[in-house]
Amino acid sequence: MPVRTRSLLLAAVLAAACTAQADNLKAPPKSAPATATMSPEKRARALVEKQLKALPDGNAALVADFTKDAVVMLSYIGSRVDDPDLELATAIAGMHPHAEMKGAKLASLIAGGNASMVWLAAELEITVLSAEPGEAPSTDVRTVRALELLDAASDWKIVAASFVEVRGLSQQRSSLGPIPSATPAGPLVPLLATPDKLAAAFGGDPAVLYGSDKAERAIGANAAKALLGKWRKLPLAIEENDKVREVRTTNWGYALADVNIAKAGGPPYRMSAFLIAVPVANGAWSVVAASYGAL
Repeated sequence: MPVRTRSLLLAAVLAAACTAQADNLKAPPKSAPATATMSPEKRARALVEKQLKALPDGNAALVADFTKDAVVMLSYIGSRVDDPDLELATAIAGMHPHAEMKGAKLASLIAGGNASMVWLAAELEITVLSAEPGEAPSTDVRTVRALELLDAASDWKIVAASFVEVRGLSQQRSSLGPIPSATPAGPLVPLLATPDKLAAAFGGDPAVLYGSDKAERAIGANAAKALLGKWRKLPLAIEENDKVREVRTTNWGYALADVNIAKAGGPPYRMSAFLIAVPVANGAWSVVAASYGAL
């Protein structure tokens, strides 16, 4: 091979080697930016929309979004979600054996939280077709108020919830029965039967308070305090026979109880009650949401 040819070939090889080395020394491509953390509102809406789609079809899809030991308060029962006898969709809608759910939609949604927890308060409108034997079929739209607590440490599953139909209170001789997975009462349970203390425990916004009647709906801490002011003289008491459940962590706390309104000369009016709170300074707790439902 002529000297000139060999020189040109060597130069080409060296140039290629230098280019390859330069390419290897380039900075690695930047990774795609991490997906932004989902806001409490978006996380809450995604969950509720998923629940609405699952409601007409049955139990499994609904239960999958709860932790195994989650307790849920319903219009006629309190239960752990892992109870094999619980038909959660049927219980949420308050349906009887001769009823069929025809549809469900979201009427309103309020949510709050942080990187460790999310809470949501939603009003659901559930359409039910009833066909009792010997009676003409009838359709009604029921408003169900949902209050749910999601825990980041549990892969954003629901640790506690209530789903109660908006309806008037009634006097009942018998209580709901013991709340599942009962615990001793702590600082949160007594708030459910003391309107003044509950009002004082509501902090900033967002905040929600649901009562059993349709008009008892307060959005924002100031509105919640005002509504609780109207309850100040009610003879409320925790139903001790039904026990209570109170759970507190470093990021959130909740309390479940059955609450009575005493009635002279007769049995009490009975309600289920559920509140969610977050820890604040000096070991205190700030309530963000509470819900009462007729039993």
